[in-house]
Amino acid sequence: MKQIRLFLLGLVFAIAGTTQAANTLKVADIEVAPGESVVLSIELENDNTNLMGWQCDIVLPEGLTLKLKANGKPAATLGDRFATTEHSISSSILANGAYRFIATSMDGDAIPGTTGTLFTVTVQADASLAERLRVGDLKSGDLSKTHRPQREVMRAGTGPAPTLAGKVTNIEFNTQDNQKLTLDDVTIAVTIPSVELPKCAIPTISYGNDEISFDCETEGAEFIYEIADTDIGLGNAVKVALTKTYTITVYAKKEAYENSDVATATLTWIDVEARTGDLTTGVNEVQALPVLIQAINGLITVTGADDGMKVEAFGLDGVQAGSAYSYNGTATVSTTLQTGSVAIVKIGEKNVKVTIK
Repeated sequence: MKQIRLFLLGLVFAIAGTTQAANTLKVADIEVAPGESVVLSIELENDNTNLMGWQCDIVLPEGLTLKLKANGKPAATLGDRFATTEHSISSSILANGAYRFIATSMDGDAIPGTTGTLFTVTVQADASLAERLRVGDLKSGDLSKTHRPQREVMRAGTGPAPTLAGKVTNIEFNTQDNQKLTLDDVTIAVTIPSVELPKCAIPTISYGNDEISFDCETEGAEFIYEIADTDIGLGNAVKVALTKTYTITVYAKKEAYENSDVATATLTWIDVEARTGDLTTGVNEVQALPVLIQAINGLITVTGADDGMKVEAFGLDGVQAGSAYSYNGTATVSTTLQTGSVAIVKIGEKNVKVTIK
C-alpha cells in the first residue's frame, strides 16, 4: 500500500511538471527606433484549459517606456482570444518602475483556446537613445545606466545595433479551481537601430554692447564656446605688446542632434581718430573700435568697421588676396585662399592674423 501511494505521488508530480512545461509565455523580439513606438504582444501557449486569469509585470530598460492612458496607467488591449468572454485587464505602475497587469473574468470564464495573444502594449523609445547611440553610451544588454554588463560599446553607424533586455516577470496564472500556476520570467529583446541624426545648424557670432552673442537656427540648441585671449601669456621681456584680440570658437549641441560644425571669429579693436585729451597732462584719448572678423570658405567678413574703411586680405606670402570697403558696418572680402590657410587681414592700420575655415 505504501509503495502504491509513493507511485501515485510521483505520478502527480510528473503531471504537474509536464503541465508547467506545457504552459509557455512568449514574447516576440521587437525593433524600435529612437522617438518611435511599436506594439509588443504577450502570447501564451497552454495545455491547461482551465486557466482563468493572470498577473505579470513588465520591466523595461532605461529609455523605453509603455504608452499610458489618460489616467496615467499603462494602456493594454486584450487579444482576440477573448472575443467571447467577459475578461478585463487592469494595470498600474509599481514603485520600482515596473508595469503590472492583472486580467480577470468576473464570470469565471477560462482563457479560450490553447495558443495566441493574451494582451498587447505599446513600447515607446525615447528620443534620447539616439544621442546615447551617437556618443557610444548605449550597450547591448543594458537594463539601466547604473548597472551595465561589460559589453562592446555600440555607436550609431558602427557595428550591429544594440539589443536592450527587458523582461516579463512575476508571471502567475489562476485556474477555475482556485489553483496557482507560476511561469518563469521571459526576456524582451528590443533592438535599437542606428538612425541618422539631424545636425545642429552652425552658430552665428555677433558682438555689440560689450557682449558676444550666439544664435542658431536649431531651436533650443546649447552653445559650447571657448574664448582665447592672445595677450595672455608668460614671459620675461621688458615690454609686452597688447593686441586686444580674442579668438572665439563655438558649436551648437542638442539632445538627439549631431553637434554642429564649429564657428570661429576673431574679435579685435582698432584705433581710429584721436580725441581731444586732457590739456593739463597732454594725454590724448584714442578711440578703440571693436570689429569682428569671420573667415569661411575663402570669404572674409568684417563687421563693426566704419563705413568707407578699407579692408584688405593678404596671404602669408604678402600677396594681396582681396579687398573691400566697409558699407553699413560690414566689409566682405572675397579671396581665393583655401580652407586651412592663414590670412592677414588689414583694417585701417591694424593687421590681424586669421585662419580660413
